[in-house]
Amino acid sequence: MVTVSSNETKKIQVHFVPYGTENKPKGEVIYRDPNHPAHTWSGKGRKPLWLQSYLDQGRDLSEFLVPKRRRRKKTDE
Repeated sequence: MVTVSSNETKKIQVHFVPYGTENKPKGEVIYRDPNHPAHTWSGKGRKPLWLQSYLDQGRDLSEFLVPKRRRRKKTDE
């Protein structure tokens, strides 16, 4: 936090927040908005408003699933 004062007697407090720390998705992305790819949800906690509005319009939750990536299995040679 930095306190800035000018010629006047007012003091302004400025808080610096590192870029991307507040809106960073937590956990693996399971659902994604096809119209706005930055809108994601891990499936934990409350449904985000963007997803709830689609569901209220009668769309199905499975429409927003992100396909799982294929993972390589380690083999002992």
